[in-house]
Amino acid sequence: MRRALRVLVPLLFVLAWAPTLTPLHRLYGFGPRTALMGIIEGVLLFACAGGIFVAGQPPFRERQGSSVRIVAAALMGWIALTVFTAAVEPARGRSQSARRLSPAAGSDAGPAAPRRVLLLCVDGLDWNALERLVADGQLPFLARVLSGARTYEVDNHGSGLSPGIWARAYSGAAEPIQGFTKWTPRGSERGIAVLPQWRHRPVFMLDAALTAGARLRLWDATSPTNADFVHAPLWRVASAARVPVGVFDPLPFDVAGEQVDGFFAWQADDGFRVAVSNRDGTSSIERIRDETSSDSYDDVIRGEGLRAGIAVRAFSRVRPDLGIYYTHVLDAIGHMIWEPGAVTDAHAARAERARPLSAGRVAAAYRAVDTAMQSLAESFGQPATIVIVSDHGWEFNEYAHRTAPLGVAIIAGSGTRGYGGLMPIESVAATVLALAHVAVPPAVAPPLADVAPQWTTCTNCPAPAVTFLSPPANDIERRNRLRSLGYITK
Repeated sequence: MRRALRVLVPLLFVLAWAPTLTPLHRLYGFGPRTALMGIIEGVLLFACAGGIFVAGQPPFRERQGSSVRIVAAALMGWIALTVFTAAVEPARGRSQSARRLSPAAGSDAGPAAPRRVLLLCVDGLDWNALERLVADGQLPFLARVLSGARTYEVDNHGSGLSPGIWARAYSGAAEPIQGFTKWTPRGSERGIAVLPQWRHRPVFMLDAALTAGARLRLWDATSPTNADFVHAPLWRVASAARVPVGVFDPLPFDVAGEQVDGFFAWQADDGFRVAVSNRDGTSSIERIRDETSSDSYDDVIRGEGLRAGIAVRAFSRVRPDLGIYYTHVLDAIGHMIWEPGAVTDAHAARAERARPLSAGRVAAAYRAVDTAMQSLAESFGQPATIVIVSDHGWEFNEYAHRTAPLGVAIIAGSGTRGYGGLMPIESVAATVLALAHVAVPPAVAPPLADVAPQWTTCTNCPAPAVTFLSPPANDIERRNRLRSLGYITK
């Protein structure tokens, strides 16, 4: 037993910490400071593992107490790495930037907030970048929205993987969705989607081990989809309450087309599908080709205009009371610059990182999102409450969003303004439903009382009908993008 502990504990120690020491994985192209931190972290990690192993080697004839020494050495190594990483990693908070961008607290005199709500979901929108680019005059639409909005920092509970965060935002509860991959043992309908985590990453490299097992055909590796929701996402709840909804490609992973009271758009293999429900309960599906690619910064940024244009036309035609639009462009550009997938990419990324934030591709992506938001708001129409939410922020350094920085929430048109502090990610669903005057299911986290002071809970909520119009799209372009960003390896 003691011999097993001598070997097993140091091994598990390395496997637990190695995936979380971010600079250790991003040495190339980040300069001497990152290289130095990476070397120190690597030396410290293996020194701690060596200390644990040595602690299990008692002097001659001394056989008692080795297990205690192993545990004590592991604890001391854990503390040493925790202290070092806490000293060099950036803080997660965005409070100062959020406060400076927020207007003075108060209430707007006028009619009650409109029941029409436009939810704009922007993956990777960051308060620090917003402050710098708004001050530089590059985001006129967001500057106008912020001038009369209620603002928050989104608490993602330390999660750094977008699928799990957005699943909680849409359903208002914990979902069996964590990352971009789930593993299903052959002959079983129950998959493994949620893994134990330490410092925002699965412990013991379980995700890598499961992916390797899939290559050996021990089990199947697939992507989560909106069919995996345990709790009904807010668009199903609103549609069941006969509120017309418009949903545009809402998730960063595979999407199965759904029939809703309004329209539902999703990305398919060769473009987009827009399903519009007819009065007789059927759906007509329009096919829109997408010939853009994710091969370059500029292609990804241009793709935002195409996505927004499709959504703008759908909002103008259908005129729903609840609109949901998701975009990944900021997160994708961030990963392409700060986590390049190849050596050739690293050269271009290093040049991009040397440019000021306000003059590079990050600013261009923010400008594209600002323009898209303005077009979406105009096509959605007034009066309406605009809710802008991100799942996490960005560090704009070698840590990317591995430290799970807090996200952004901006609510304009609710009648309340000023900085509101932390907003749990689960509150997004109920807050949007309450603003849209839809009864909130009892299993959902409550809405924000300062923007939705009056709301109702339904005890016998109408069961949301789930009618899928397509199987989950195995979209090649989306998978290539996720693979290039390191999110999937299959």
